[in-house]
Amino acid sequence: MASEPPLARRPTREQLHARRVYRRALRHARNPLRFSLRSLALVATLALLTALAVAGLALSLRGESSGLASEPIIIISAAPDTRLDAPPTEATAPGRQVILAPQRPANLAFTGPPVPTIILTDTPVPLAVGLLAQVVGVGNAELNVRNLPNRSSSQILFRAPANSELRLIGGPLEADGFIWWRVRDPQFAVEGWAAGRYLQALTPATGV
Repeated sequence: MASEPPLARRPTREQLHARRVYRRALRHARNPLRFSLRSLALVATLALLTALAVAGLALSLRGESSGLASEPIIIISAAPDTRLDAPPTEATAPGRQVILAPQRPANLAFTGPPVPTIILTDTPVPLAVGLLAQVVGVGNAELNVRNLPNRSSSQILFRAPANSELRLIGGPLEADGFIWWRVRDPQFAVEGWAAGRYLQALTPATGV
């Protein structure tokens, strides 16, 4: 007499979970690029949000650019000769206004930053032996020309009025807070020492 097979036991919950994990790992091993439905939905949502953000930014920039009022461009051109009946060769572009006038209209004002005034002055020539210098900065007084290049132990030989010319023949020497130059009066042929702060060079060196 044949014996009956034993009754099969139902798998436990742990066994069912282990089978599902095994089958999922087996499918992933066969196709590594396979994604779950949750991952695909997340990627699609992110792509949709990015596209909406880019579209909104483009619309906002377009609205700002269209809302700005363009400033008119005014072109001042010479008035055409009425003796010539030739049509104009250039067409006026939209937003531009052409004023035909030989000169700028009096009521036309140009806007923009102010242009600074440029004053060109001659570069002063430094004092040097051989130059012809002029007496400056003494006001109504006169420049003292001394026998020695100092103020403490020297004597005044003569006085040169303002704008008079002296030839530099020696120096410079520093004493008593001044730079002293030996000068010669071309008119009277007298020599002495004068403070350089009251002398301004006039011509290049030509020799003594």
